[in-house]
Amino acid sequence: MWTELQAGIECLTQLLLLIDIMASSVISDSNLDEAARLLQQQLIYNGDVLDIALESLRSFKEGTQSLNYLDASVHLAYALLRMLERWGKQNSGAMYVRKKKATRRTKGKGNSRSDLCTDP
Repeated sequence: MWTELQAGIECLTQLLLLIDIMASSVISDSNLDEAARLLQQQLIYNGDVLDIALESLRSFKEGTQSLNYLDASVHLAYALLRMLERWGKQNSGAMYVRKKKATRRTKGKGNSRSDLCTDP
């Protein structure tokens, strides 16, 4: 089971490296550049690949998984973070971060629901 997962992680790493090369200035084809930017945007905003990379590192257990699995997981995380860094530098004006709204809690004795809805 772990060898299949390791093979999947290695394939995902190669896919990320391919997309990163497509987005670089080495190839001067506008169609490849546009496709690479779209794929990078989908990978980053979807977040599933980020979760997979983190979970593969977090789930390593010595004794049940080989060091090759750990090596593949580290290479995936490195390739993903390098791609994310390059994408962020190229698209610094187009990146948005959404912050969760903080919920306010009211403190006090008279703010409970039963105190507000008393019958006369």
